[in-house]
Amino acid sequence: MADGVACCVVEKFADYTVDPVLRQIKYLFNYDSNIQNLRNKVQELKNKSNDVRRLVDAVERNTEITREVVSAWLAKVDDLKERADRVLNGVAGSEMGCVFNRCPNLKSRYLLSRRATKLTIEADNLKVEGTFERVGDPRSLEQVFNLTSHKVFETRLSTKKKIKEALKDKDISIIGICGMPGVGKTTMAKEIVNEVKDEKLFEEVAFAVVSNDPDINKIQDQLAEMLGLEIKENTNVMRAGRLRQRLEVKDGKSILVVLDDVWKDIDLGTIGIPSPHDRKGLKIMFTTRIEEMCSEMEAQRFEIKVLDEEEGWQLFKDTAGISEYETDVDLVRIAREVADECGCLPLALEKLEELCLGGSIPEEGEDQRCIIEELSSLTSLHTFQISTPDPILMQILKARCLENLDKFEIRGTAPPPPTSTNNQYFTRSLSLEDGIEASMLLLPVFNSLMKRTCHLHIKGAKVLKNVVSELDGDGFIHLKTLSLSYGDFEYLIDATNSIPNGTFGKLESLDLYNLPKLIEICNENLPRGVIKPQLFCNLVRIEMIFCDTIRSLFRGSVANSLVNLQKLYIRECPMLEEVVSTDARENEVNETCKMLEFPKLKEVDLQMLPRFKSITSQSNSDVVRQTLFNQGHKQVDHRR
Repeated sequence: MADGVACCVVEKFADYTVDPVLRQIKYLFNYDSNIQNLRNKVQELKNKSNDVRRLVDAVERNTEITREVVSAWLAKVDDLKERADRVLNGVAGSEMGCVFNRCPNLKSRYLLSRRATKLTIEADNLKVEGTFERVGDPRSLEQVFNLTSHKVFETRLSTKKKIKEALKDKDISIIGICGMPGVGKTTMAKEIVNEVKDEKLFEEVAFAVVSNDPDINKIQDQLAEMLGLEIKENTNVMRAGRLRQRLEVKDGKSILVVLDDVWKDIDLGTIGIPSPHDRKGLKIMFTTRIEEMCSEMEAQRFEIKVLDEEEGWQLFKDTAGISEYETDVDLVRIAREVADECGCLPLALEKLEELCLGGSIPEEGEDQRCIIEELSSLTSLHTFQISTPDPILMQILKARCLENLDKFEIRGTAPPPPTSTNNQYFTRSLSLEDGIEASMLLLPVFNSLMKRTCHLHIKGAKVLKNVVSELDGDGFIHLKTLSLSYGDFEYLIDATNSIPNGTFGKLESLDLYNLPKLIEICNENLPRGVIKPQLFCNLVRIEMIFCDTIRSLFRGSVANSLVNLQKLYIRECPMLEEVVSTDARENEVNETCKMLEFPKLKEVDLQMLPRFKSITSQSNSDVVRQTLFNQGHKQVDHRR
């Protein structure tokens, strides 16, 4: 037993004495390999850090923020390389440490080898730590609203000051800005957002528009974008949870959430906005036209009222560019009337969106000039109505502000009687009468209007031959009614060129009156390719009167698309021989006849057509005739 105890004592003694000595000796014996290992590991770490730095450069170019863990790792790498360089630079000195510079300095070698070993282990660990799922995060957007600069009015300044004081009050969590439509609630909210950012009142600000029909996903996306958050989840619950996590950060960061145009009490939790009562540093500000929303959402209420008369007049002058020293009495009078009609509402004064001139165009040239100048100054016009036969119409329609109208009724005739109603005003109507120059119709503003018009009437257009290619190369895809009269048009569609998809696809009514040069609707057979939707596929009514040259209305390839045609009226066209001419394509004549039918045709009125022979040259066949009129259509044929 004594021998066993002695053995244990010897082993322990060896552990505490011999092993440490051997490790120290190894530093001397493994000096060269330890130094080389350090060089290798440092180079590997350098390569790894270069890769990470390239990724960091990429995310910073993409305006993202480098993650703190990545920046810390790069700093550790730089520190290790600096310490490793000191070791490696000391290698040369360790070779010349004796008296005769011929023997190595053992002490120096020992220390260098020991340090190299430790740095090698540290480099290995750093290399493993340098694998990142991502190196950057999206940067929170610093959105600054661009607002029109106007004179600061005292009524607005005092209200804004009170709202900002409430935002600083720790006992107020929700703020409601209310007021009638157009009074400037949104503008006030945006001004406050800009100012609290400049003053660093909040660390982050997120803004979203709610509206009368809230789209929860859209609201979440607006808030997330300004917070630098990417929401990848699809379900409402998960999306709300992701946004809530972002707003519930526990570091006490101050965040202002602004909800614009709130119409009804909204469940903040459904969106993903935590209750500001439970989250220190979070405040909510919203705008609403419904005063009750402030009490329903337990908000501190601030009401925005209309400007007083003088403030309203000053704002209108600033917007319209009317000088304080304007000497044109009539201009000032008209401007005063418009400002009064706007009711001192800032939105109406700043953005005149609807203008109905009717037939109230002055006869004096100077007054007309004023109207054109004022119209040209409008930038937010979306609705416009005018009815006048005065040549000034052509000058008015050159105004750039008319290019982006949503709704319009433009008539080159005297206004209709007051008792008549015209629903076309709400669906884009353009009526141009005598005196139209072809060059005017080709101006960008006309082209823009024609591309969007639903009801088009052109009278007296000379020189123009082709409706589609010369007036709207897109094919009048929104047009529902078309009326052409007293012009030089030869055809509506030039099929020798490609026909845009959707050409006349919504057209329901076609009137052709007194077009002496009209040859046919489409000057060639339709291409064999498919046009979607089919040409004239929704056409219900056709009326043609006093067209002296035309011999046939449609070719068979066009007529086959008239599946919704119900009424056909043709009168006093002396050269007309048939409604549908058979295509000249080889081996297609019989196929056209077999396929040709108007399944919804109910009325056919043909009068004073001295050369008229038949609906189609092949319609002598009783079978074809029965196919064309298979639903008891009324046919009136008064040829003289």
